[in-house]
Amino acid sequence: MSKSEKWQYTGEYLQACNCDWGCPCNVGARPTMGFCEGGFAVNVTSGKHDSTKLDGVRFAIFAKWPGQIHEGGGTAGIWIDEKATKGQKDALVRIITGKAGGLPYSIIAATVERWLEPRLVPFQWKFDGVHSSFKAGQAVHATLEPIRNPVSGEESRASISLPDGFIFKEGEIASLRSFAVFDEGIKYAYPGKNAHVAIVNHSS
Repeated sequence: MSKSEKWQYTGEYLQACNCDWGCPCNVGARPTMGFCEGGFAVNVTSGKHDSTKLDGVRFAIFAKWPGQIHEGGGTAGIWIDEKATKGQKDALVRIITGKAGGLPYSIIAATVERWLEPRLVPFQWKFDGVHSSFKAGQAVHATLEPIRNPVSGEESRASISLPDGFIFKEGEIASLRSFAVFDEGIKYAYPGKNAHVAIVNHSS
């Protein structure tokens, strides 16, 4: 990372993974299935990397790890809105792969053994709490829905507070009506599993 390299963004955040609702990984426990497959997408509402503005750019990072994330060995892919300029794409790739330093990516990148070639794709985005959704090209999509009471079937609300969280501090818990990643090197689908909705602030 260059000493002068500075970046920051605020954005809408949607997370999806293979864990049960709430995701034990948030509190340092092992993933529900013993391994982690998931990631998140962001709609940058305001931000910049050095002099490059990132406002309005959307991207997704999804990965798979053979155990807990911190144990490493991950394979990760990056999907960026095709409307991004070359400068924005280059900036995001540096940020997400940890080369620009900062949180959360310096920590995430340290667990990734293999990065797939970044993709430029059409990006659809709907940010509406537990009714949010996104689609990144034909490779990645997630549609959220409320979690439900297992007895009555009625919609239920829950949130998670992580004062020391480095990805998000406060998030709403949702279920996944649909969720899949199908691209070279990463293929999985986990409808009915965990999702989070948050506003995030990430920076170097």
